[in-house]
Amino acid sequence: MKFAECPKSTPSFFSTHLDSFNELDCFHYDLSKKAHPFLVNEENYDVIGRHYEEAKKLGFNDIFQYVRLKTDDSGNILRDENAELYSFSHAHWDGASSFQYLGTKLGLFNSPVPKGKSTKPKGIKNKFESVKNFQNKIKQLNSPDWHLFEASKKRKEIGESFLIRFSIQETQDLIHHAQSERVGLNSIILAAINDLIFKELAPNSNPSQWLFPVNMRGDIDSSYHLKNASTGIFVQAHKHSEASDLHRNIKSSLVNNEHWGVWYFGQCSRLFNRPMLRRSIKKRNKKHFHIGTFSNMGAWKSKTAKNEMWFVVAPGSPNYPVGVI
Repeated sequence: MKFAECPKSTPSFFSTHLDSFNELDCFHYDLSKKAHPFLVNEENYDVIGRHYEEAKKLGFNDIFQYVRLKTDDSGNILRDENAELYSFSHAHWDGASSFQYLGTKLGLFNSPVPKGKSTKPKGIKNKFESVKNFQNKIKQLNSPDWHLFEASKKRKEIGESFLIRFSIQETQDLIHHAQSERVGLNSIILAAINDLIFKELAPNSNPSQWLFPVNMRGDIDSSYHLKNASTGIFVQAHKHSEASDLHRNIKSSLVNNEHWGVWYFGQCSRLFNRPMLRRSIKKRNKKHFHIGTFSNMGAWKSKTAKNEMWFVVAPGSPNYPVGVI
């Protein structure tokens, strides 16, 4: 791989949130402007990617990034080692496909893209019902009452303590805790993040929603597996939401096949030409708001990675400013 110097103006997590590390030197590998190596013909194009392409023309950000840092044996970041920043465009990839491609290129692993559980609804009636359930959820979307957050002031207060690292044993303990509470690991993590977001950013807010991506690989055409093959569900949350509440909301949305409603609804955009799609996106973004995105990309085992730390940064917008992966 050929790297270029990391530009000072890069609008990334690295440049905006890691300045407390004395401006670590970094290399930037930008994959966001390159053609996807596995693009297929127009009859089977990436519908979700097409949406992001048109949203970009309206000024929306579709870049998500990976930051790779070297650490010592205790997990402390080595400041004298170059960091690596990788940028991808959501118009070409989703999180799982891009990380699989990146990890393979770097020799970290050679695993296939993870597949989700088969949940495809059977019959036309059930498919229409999934779209109806999704549309009903869309009508409930509302923006949190955001509170001004002075990031630079907060960083001076907490220093580097905003970095929380879990050892393998601590991760296993967290999984066992989730099992004992009869909730998913995602619900435990989301509850902690949700509590922090409402406390720091929306202390007086009404309930809102998180977008929770769902991996569709395993049920959809394999030509999508190295592109955008995720949809999502909207999870209701408020400042007092417990893990059990979020777990129940996630489970209910999945049982109602709302993620399939998103998928089928998205496929309808094939009927739109690009100007029509842009008008649809612009209209929707005037009235659809939520907290942000919470995504779990799963566990990736590597036989070669040692003493390194990765950050993953999701794109956001004024409609959904928080991105958590």
